[in-house]
Amino acid sequence: MIYFAYCTLLDIEGMRAYCPTAEPIGLARLPGFRLSFATYTPGSVEGGCNLEEAAGRETWGVLYEVTAEELEALDLAAGLDKGFYEKVDVVVIDEDNAQVPALTYVIPEPGGPFHPSAAYTRPILVGARALQLPQAYIADLEKTIESAQ
Repeated sequence: MIYFAYCTLLDIEGMRAYCPTAEPIGLARLPGFRLSFATYTPGSVEGGCNLEEAAGRETWGVLYEVTAEELEALDLAAGLDKGFYEKVDVVVIDEDNAQVPALTYVIPEPGGPFHPSAAYTRPILVGARALQLPQAYIADLEKTIESAQ
């Protein structure tokens, strides 16, 4: 299965904590969406990364090949059983401009702004830089993170 990571699991070492055999298979972008931070429910202080529709924007990430068992581990880590995230199908554009079907996670009913800690956002920037995502996108990530904190 192909998983599109756009947040903390941009950091390959962080991904391997959940999916030890996961292999990055390339970079991809999801047009029409931007990375945002949202709480899991209204009134909550807990939250995480989310995809928010945004015309003219795109979210960059990394594609991983994962096994069904490892995807189950990601489901648990994402809190699918608690309703924090849901798994969705997306079609991303890879480095060859080909459309690639993939899975990712989004917060099903965002409750409001989430203010992530530096520890939470560190792997996002570490991964984005290590993967050499476009500099303009990394600069946008930095601004998004700064304004959310």
